[in-house]
Amino acid sequence: MGNLNQVLNDYDVVIASPVLETGISIDIKNHFTSVFGFGTGKQTVNGFCQGLDRLRDDVPRHIWVAKSSNERVGNGETDYKRLLRSEHQKFKIVVSSLAVADSVAPEIMALDESKPENLQTWGKMACFQNSEAKNYRECILKKLQSVGYELIESPTSSDPYVSKDESKLLLTLIKEDNYELLCEAIRSAANPSDQEFKKLEQQNDKTPQQRYTHRKGKLCRRYLTEEITPQMVARDDQGWFSQLTIHYYLTMGKPFLTQREQKKVKSLADSNGGKVFKPDVNKIALTPKIKVLEFLQIERFLNPESLHDNDSLADWFKNIIIPHAQAIKTVLGLTINPLKDSPVAVAQRLLGLMGLKLTCIGRLGCRGNRKRVYQLLDPNLDGRNEIFSRWSERDSLGVSTLSNNSYLSEKVAL
Repeated sequence: MGNLNQVLNDYDVVIASPVLETGISIDIKNHFTSVFGFGTGKQTVNGFCQGLDRLRDDVPRHIWVAKSSNERVGNGETDYKRLLRSEHQKFKIVVSSLAVADSVAPEIMALDESKPENLQTWGKMACFQNSEAKNYRECILKKLQSVGYELIESPTSSDPYVSKDESKLLLTLIKEDNYELLCEAIRSAANPSDQEFKKLEQQNDKTPQQRYTHRKGKLCRRYLTEEITPQMVARDDQGWFSQLTIHYYLTMGKPFLTQREQKKVKSLADSNGGKVFKPDVNKIALTPKIKVLEFLQIERFLNPESLHDNDSLADWFKNIIIPHAQAIKTVLGLTINPLKDSPVAVAQRLLGLMGLKLTCIGRLGCRGNRKRVYQLLDPNLDGRNEIFSRWSERDSLGVSTLSNNSYLSEKVAL
């Protein structure tokens, strides 16, 4: 990275990830003819605009930007007081769950008591970013105009040989083919040893094969198996690990939840000189989500044999969901609108946090009084029960996350 101005002269096209924002100055003149930027929402508004300016030459910038970003800080609030209140509430739940761990509780409180201005600054910046995320494209265009860019809307393509729908289909097919090749490359890569994996974790500049090996190692450690399939790679890309983790600690893994939180907080404190930052604790803690889901009686939907009709869903929505809409927003980040959201839609969104869903099995009842009836799709269609069993065995033995691969090797040897 220190000699980019020399190296980049050898390339006609350079592709950079969103990591390239600040601290880099490409001063090459009369070599590159344009800069292209794709704002999908992963970067902040300022980060995206900074990335466009890394090349200092005066060449056209071509951009595509999403209307809004799905990235949110905390629970997505744009009101400073409400955002901080939600962080305090989540933190209180975590502290109460760890009250039995005397060695952890003092560490968990240290930073917020000594420097409250850190949390205040974080809250203001978080609200600012959440506000920009709602109007992502508009904010980026305003930002670019404010620093002197002239905005010119791109004309609609008028290619007489390829229609817009055909172009979209062609790009989709190419994307899917390339993604299948990527998933297969990760599947066929070797699972690195713990030492090799740690080295790859700390290595920023990786070759394609090293990236495949690193990803394979991460998946093996996450799911405690050497049998990684392309389907597992794709599911993991879609947030499968997070979904399974919530489902596991809500059910089979519930006895190990406090143990999990203690280890996470202890590790966080150890890496920060014995102190932690309240939003960081809230980010890694699962207890608030589990407690709220339990309170919302989500477990009533987790039995594949249970049936749920419109009336029972309506009662649940009226008596449980609506009165606690703010708690759902605070902890789960889901906004409930009693006037627009249907009971079944809310149930689907909550189950979606675990990668589960209800399906309508028909309209049952007497003529003139038929009701839609819903049932949980088999939760083990993706093979999660086998993963839960491995996680439960690991947690029963008290194996640390860093030792997962050693544990896995021992199981394979047996």
